[in-house]
Amino acid sequence: MRINYEERTIVMTKKEAKDASVYGSEMYKALKDIRKDFPEYTVVVKASSKKAKKNGLKGLNYDFMEQYIARHGNDDDMKEFKSMTVKNGDKVSPKSYGAVKAWFLDKYEEVA
Repeated sequence: MRINYEERTIVMTKKEAKDASVYGSEMYKALKDIRKDFPEYTVVVKASSKKAKKNGLKGLNYDFMEQYIARHGNDDDMKEFKSMTVKNGDKVSPKSYGAVKAWFLDKYEEVA
């Protein structure tokens, strides 16, 4: 769940909304608490399809990630990125692209 202050909404995924529909569940309690703090906000359910996410991240390749980290990251992030993507001086990933992408999007949420 996210709070969008600009649009004055509480944004949930379909799964979160389904979980919140079960009375007494953890998600129900979390939504209840948020609604208590933001009673004037509207709850919005957004579809989170993998296809939409994939299309929204076109061009997210190793070169883009490296350049982004160089501009917006720090030395530790760059070292960690290099350790995941460079093997013997060649850009051959010892980790899967999916694992590197997940790490990158976790560190730099604003890219997603």
